[in-house]
Amino acid sequence: AEASSRLVDLTGEFDRAERLWNSLTEDALNIDEALFYLARNVDYVKSARAFLIAAKGSFDVENWVDIGYADDIFRHSNIARTKEMLDGACRNQKLAQKELCCMVNQEASIAGFEPILVEFLDALFRDIFLDGRLGASLDRMDSALKRCEGFVAEVRAFQEQLHEKLDRAEKERTLLFQRMGGERRGQVAAP
Repeated sequence: AEASSRLVDLTGEFDRAERLWNSLTEDALNIDEALFYLARNVDYVKSARAFLIAAKGSFDVENWVDIGYADDIFRHSNIARTKEMLDGACRNQKLAQKELCCMVNQEASIAGFEPILVEFLDALFRDIFLDGRLGASLDRMDSALKRCEGFVAEVRAFQEQLHEKLDRAEKERTLLFQRMGGERRGQVAAP
């Protein structure tokens, strides 16, 4: 009866350890996916920045309004490509958020994780119609790139913590599984 009671207790411990291990494994998959999307987010922002610099170098921003270029700004231009890249960055950012919000064992909420496209369009409007140069847009792009790279570093730190938890859970799970095998054979297994 005592051996049976120990086996029941051990089975309960194993079930708890197994549930924790399963949820940590799922979290690890979510955080790996989030990092994939965040890395792509950074790539898109870098590309957007390159197109913006090309736009700045190839057009006379001061005269865009006068020559009517502002009407076609989002058609077949470097500014249009910048916007397309930022759309891709925002899409990847949303996909990363979706993965991060599914985590169970570790909260991975990132402050300041709002889409950068609106910030860029606001700065672009000011640059074209008020300032006559692309200074604010480029500043916003540099700020966004720095933030996006920071998100990657922050989530990588979450990932390291999660993998440490997963390693501990896996060791506990293995130990309990071995103890259960000994209890079932009638051997005394050390706690």
